[in-house]
Amino acid sequence: MAHSLQQVQIAARVASILKLLLPTNQQDVVWATGVQFCYHATVLGLDFCNSQSIYPQPASNQTASRTAATPIGMGMANTNQIYSRLTAAGSVSTSNYAAGVAWAYSNGDKTDWFLPSKDELAQLYTQKTTVGGFSNARYWSSSEVDNAAV
Repeated sequence: MAHSLQQVQIAARVASILKLLLPTNQQDVVWATGVQFCYHATVLGLDFCNSQSIYPQPASNQTASRTAATPIGMGMANTNQIYSRLTAAGSVSTSNYAAGVAWAYSNGDKTDWFLPSKDELAQLYTQKTTVGGFSNARYWSSSEVDNAAV
């Protein structure tokens, strides 16, 4: 199911490493680098998050795999699964991995943020001209990569 951006507001230039966070209603998008834009014409106040280093967390020792969880609509489930495995069960600080930053993020009364799935992120990227600020950099998603695909 394709989604399109209807209204965009740029608050600041996107840094080369982007931490993309999506709320559960898929209406609002915030980048922790200080760019906020509107999805489906929903406008929120501007938010400027602190930039921080985020490190990949290997999941090879986990029993659940998110390699098939790439479609639009899977980002929240992926983020919750990653949080459950790394922080709730593994004691990894949420500030040390991108899905954890998304899970712990709050913006006023919105606390249901998540890292987008591969397809959610790809859909946003297809709107890169409208959104602006995307660069030739690496972006975080909540979908897991199958080692056979690497």
